[in-house]
Amino acid sequence: MTEKEAILLLITYNDWSRGDEIPMPEPKQIGNAIDTVIQLWKQRNADGSKTIKPILVAKLRLNTKIDEEVLNLLKQDYHVIIEFEDIESSKYEILECSY
Repeated sequence: MTEKEAILLLITYNDWSRGDEIPMPEPKQIGNAIDTVIQLWKQRNADGSKTIKPILVAKLRLNTKIDEEVLNLLKQDYHVIIEFEDIESSKYEILECSY
């Protein structure tokens, strides 16, 4: 499972668990997504660095313009995940993950 697939699945699971009228993702897939995210985190922190930036998740409507200067400032202090939500289909597209 790729990082993007894992994050999208976990977003869907989180939406389902908060009451969205969508099918629950398969429990085995949820476990695989969690394993993927944990493994990637361990790889990124293998240098012994314990510095962890908080994650900033911004959910935006499709076709929303993003100010690059503001985004670059945010990246200095946060891991930035920007999601574009297609309101009609309830699907997400992750624009960028920075670590």
